[in-house]
Amino acid sequence: CCEPLADVRICVDRRQVGVTNASGVLRFELPLGRHIITAPSVSSAEQAVQVGSSASRPDIRLSADGALVLFLQDNSNDDVVKDGVMLCAKNDANDVRPFFGWATFPDRRAALSDRLGPGSGSIVGCVASGRPCHATLNGMAAESADGRKFAPNDDLQNFVEEAGDHCAWAMLFTAMPIRLGDFLGP
Repeated sequence: CCEPLADVRICVDRRQVGVTNASGVLRFELPLGRHIITAPSVSSAEQAVQVGSSASRPDIRLSADGALVLFLQDNSNDDVVKDGVMLCAKNDANDVRPFFGWATFPDRRAALSDRLGPGSGSIVGCVASGRPCHATLNGMAAESADGRKFAPNDDLQNFVEEAGDHCAWAMLFTAMPIRLGDFLGP
């Protein structure tokens, strides 16, 4: 949906120069020469910029990849052992365990074994082109590779409804991860 993202770390030549504001904008000066602009927490894209002697101000736009990440987080309490199946759009959560199994979307089922790195989640995929993000989020479910029962998060519908006119997918880039549901048992 191309909604601007707030609080996105922007790097120039692999060094952070700041974060985007509430409007998804960051203004900064560049010295003369060639530079690579990135937003590594939300995109694998790079944009090369050549700064010459003129006073031009290039307008650089980086698009988020739109990839969702699933990971497990211990949500056990008292005598109930369960792992929360957490969903986010960037991989900066602490204390996470990888998710292995399948993510079920309204229009497809995806095996998840592609890890993002040690202690990280698994890439789920993106919203299908032309499909509203709320329809994908509301229809998602998970299956564990170890056969544990999945209990969906009944509050997920509230998250999507509270997004209102905002893109729920975009909110996943700047908000806390949301709980898709729980895998029950050890």
